[in-house]
Parts: sequence; structure tokens; C-alpha cells
Amino acid sequence: MLEEYNFRLGQLRSIKAVLENISNYRPDGKTPADVEAMITSAETVRDTFEGEDADLDLARGQMKQIAQECHGLCVQVYPIMKSRFRADPGSFDAICKLPVDDDTPAETFTRMQSISKLWAKLPNPPGSTTPFKAWDTMGRMEFDAKLTAFKTEIEEFSDAEQDYEKAQGNLHAERRKMQDFIVAALEQGRGQFRPGTPEREQIDAVPIEGSTPVPGQAQITYIDSLEKGSVTLEFNAPHATKYKLLHKAAGASTYVLLADDVTETFYEKTELAAGLHSFIVIGKNSRGEGAESAPASIQVG
Repeated sequence: MLEEYNFRLGQLRSIKAVLENISNYRPDGKTPADVEAMITSAETVRDTFEGEDADLDLARGQMKQIAQECHGLCVQVYPIMKSRFRADPGSFDAICKLPVDDDTPAETFTRMQSISKLWAKLPNPPGSTTPFKAWDTMGRMEFDAKLTAFKTEIEEFSDAEQDYEKAQGNLHAERRKMQDFIVAALEQGRGQFRPGTPEREQIDAVPIEGSTPVPGQAQITYIDSLEKGSVTLEFNAPHATKYKLLHKAAGASTYVLLADDVTETFYEKTELAAGLHSFIVIGKNSRGEGAESAPASIQVG
């Protein structure tokens, strides 16, 4: 995606140089200063996108880290809670109904919420005059503090994802604007100056196609099921400008085409049936398709 974008920027710089050399060449009425302003705008949009991309990676990493910590905390607290309330049938039965399977950050957050809500309603453990604590430094207050921190990281990831998507949309819009002007500038220049003239030679020297090779092997870099019945994928492939996605549904034996010509490097599929779903991504550009990614699978609730 950025490779093509940077190629368009290079074309703009070449056209600006031609405008500076040919005083009566003004495609779309633009001066060298106008094209320089376009270049500055495009660089700002690209820099913003790269910043939001880095912020999203950081937020995702932080969310994954606290999700792992909270999963471990749930695994520790749950059996202790069961053991302490084994002589209280009502509380013990409620504890046994708590969720115990959490393979995604969303599931871990739900599990922590369930434990927290029940913890607030539990009486003192049998034979104790004080509220339940899993251990000396892990009472309900400490558990809820971790839950609050987890919620904050989820919200920050969601905000970072929205900022990234906005920046990516701006990047696509800016690329289309650059491409529209570049095509028009070359068309108008070729119409204005006849072949063989010095002016036409400069215009024909503007690169019209990047030296992009066939895409490399695609990689699925992120897969998660943050909401019931949905899967979010992120992926990339060297030199790819578009992507093809294949999907093997729960219980199916073969992959089918899910989406083609996807220009973003992320995709969300909703309304999935419960079960194990698998995905494959293939990078594409004007020179063809690259090698498909290794399958990525996830259990959908």
C-alpha cells in the first residue's frame, strides 16, 4: 500500500520538475507551487498514517499483554474460590457456573466481569468473619482494579483502531487525488507537445509504472474474535496493493472465496456460526498474485 503511495509521490515530484522547466506547461492550471503543496499534503497524510499504524500496534500489544495477565489471574482465582466455598452449596453452585473458557481478549474480559459481579455478592467464606480473598494481596478490590485497567486498554485499542482506519481512509483518498492529477497532467502534456520536442521528452520521462515485483507470500499478522460471531483479521504481503481472502467455515472441508480486491490490510467478518473458522490471504498487484498465507484459525463463540 505505501509502496504504491510513495511511487505516486515520486511521480508528483517529477511532474513538478517538468513544470519548473517548461513555463507554458500548466496541467489543470497548476503551478510548481501548487504541485509542491500537493506533495506536502500527501507527505503529511502518509506520516499521519504511519504514526497511527505504530500507535495501533502498540495498543494491540498492550491489550494482549494485559489480557494474558488477566487470563492467568482468572485461572488462579477460580479454583481457590471454589475450594473456599465448597461447604456453601448455593455459592459453590454459582461459582461452578462461571465461564472458564477464554481464548480471546473479549472472552477474558467477560470472564473477569462475571467473577467480579459474583464476588461482590458472595457472603464471607464458611468459617470466616471477613470477605473472601484469593490470597492476602488479592481481594475483590485488587481484582476489580485489574479489571478496570483491562477495560482501559480495550478502550484505548478501540480508539487507536478507529484513528488508524480514519488515517487509512485519508491515505486512500490522497492516493486517488494524486493519481487523478498525474494521469491528467500526462494526458495534457502529451496533447500540448508533439513527439520529438524537448518538452515532450521531459514529459515522457516521468515514470508511469513502478518496478514492483509480484507480491511476496502473505502473512496473517492478527486474528481475533472480539465480538460474538465475528472475526477480525490483519495481514500483509510484500508489494501487494490488494488482497484476496479465502474462508473455511466451521464444519466445512474446503476454502471458498470470501473477498477479492480488498485494498485495506484488515478485514472483519460478522454473523459467523459458532465453531472453528480458518482463513487464508493472498496478496495481489498489477503483476499477479503472490503465495498464499499459512492458514489462520480461530474458535468463534
